[in-house]
Order: sequence, then C-alpha cells, then structure tokens
Amino acid sequence: MKQEVILIVAPHPDDETLGAGGYILKQKQLGNRVIVLNMTHM
Repeated sequence: MKQEVILIVAPHPDDETLGAGGYILKQKQLGNRVIVLNMTHM
C-alpha cells in the first residue's frame, strides 16, 4: 500500500491538535505521513 502525505494547515499553534487530533492520530496509525503547517502572523 502506498503511503499518503497529509497536510494539516492551522491558523494558530494547537488548533491542529484541537481540531484534527483524532484524524492525525488515525492517519499516523495507518502509516501515512502527516505534516502540520501553522500559519501565524505576529
């Protein structure tokens, strides 16, 4: 089975965990690569 690359884009640190934590965990368990991009402006 081919490994997929999943990109999670979040506007603020922790938002990816709160909003997609379960999805990220499931994808990692399936052997997929998960990349998190936080796009914060200060």
